[in-house]
Amino acid sequence: MKFICLKYVERNQWKALTGKDREAFLQACRDFDNRLRESGHFFASESLQATGEPVGLTCFHGQLVVADEPHDKTDEVLGGLMLLEARDLNHAIILVSDHPGIRAGWFTIHPADDKGEMQ
Repeated sequence: MKFICLKYVERNQWKALTGKDREAFLQACRDFDNRLRESGHFFASESLQATGEPVGLTCFHGQLVVADEPHDKTDEVLGGLMLLEARDLNHAIILVSDHPGIRAGWFTIHPADDKGEMQ
């Protein structure tokens, strides 16, 4: 079963890290991802640019609305995503529970819908 894991980072915690500490943290995350890859559970990951400005899209009264996301209103920012293969949700939780990224924020784990249906 496939899972989409969204990685959130506590903005103030990230800003408090020195450049050396940030690089050590990111390397620990890459090492962990490599261990998941070697075990056959990890199949993709992508980090988001720390300075990137996200854009939100919606439809309001039939018209496309493009707006800056209200990311400055929260202490957490979406830092990236990871795609996993696991037996079930509990297995996915176990796989992600030791990820170093948890020390700087949190993850949400979403079962992927391989049928392409929204519920």
